[in-house]
Amino acid sequence: MLQVDQRKALYALLAQLFSYPDQQLAETLAAEKTRTLFALLGTAPPQLTAAAVAAELPAAYTALFINRLGGVAAPPYGSVYLESGGQLMGETTTRVAAWYARMGLRPENVGEPVDFLATELEFLYFLVVREETALQAGDAAAADNATRDQSRFANELLFPWIDTFCHRVSSDASAHPVYRQAAELLARFCAREQERLQRLPPVPRSNSRHKESDL
Repeated sequence: MLQVDQRKALYALLAQLFSYPDQQLAETLAAEKTRTLFALLGTAPPQLTAAAVAAELPAAYTALFINRLGGVAAPPYGSVYLESGGQLMGETTTRVAAWYARMGLRPENVGEPVDFLATELEFLYFLVVREETALQAGDAAAADNATRDQSRFANELLFPWIDTFCHRVSSDASAHPVYRQAAELLARFCAREQERLQRLPPVPRSNSRHKESDL
C-alpha cells in the first residue's frame, strides 16, 4: 500500500503533468524523485531533455487536450464524460465547485473550468495533505474525515471518468509519449486509490459528517 507521503507526491506530480507544460516540468521530469514515483507503480518516467520539453510539449499538449482540427482526443474536463451528451460545465461541474468552496479554496487555473483534471488532482493533493497533517498531530478523527473526503470526491467526480480519459490518451496515434506515459501512471494510481478507498469501513448515515445536500 502506498504511504501518505507517496500519495501526496503522486497527486502533485500528476497535476503538473496534466497542466500546460513549462520549464518547471522539464526539471521535474529529470528529477530522481520522479523516477522513484513512477517506479512505485511499475512504470518509468519519460526521458526528455529540457530543450525537447520546450520544443515539443506545448504543441503536443494543445493538440491532445485543447484544440485540434476535427476535435481533441481527450478533453481534460470531468463534465465531458459525466454529463449527458458530453456537456461542458454541467451539473457535475457545479458539484466540483461546491467541494472547493466548502474547503475555502479558489482554483488557480482561472481560465479553466473547475473540473479541469489538473485542478481536481490538486484538490486531492490538498485533501491528502490534510490527512497527513492530522496523522502527524495524532488526530485520528481528522485524518479519517480527510480520507473520507478523498473517497467521496474521487468516487463521485474523478474515478467514473478517468479510465475513459486515459484510454483516449493512450489510444491516440499522435499523442506524445510523455502524455501516454502520464496517462498510464494516472490510470494505475487511480486504480490503487480506488482499491484503497473501497476498504474504508462504512459510516452510519446518522453519524456522517456531511449530508448529501451539502454538496
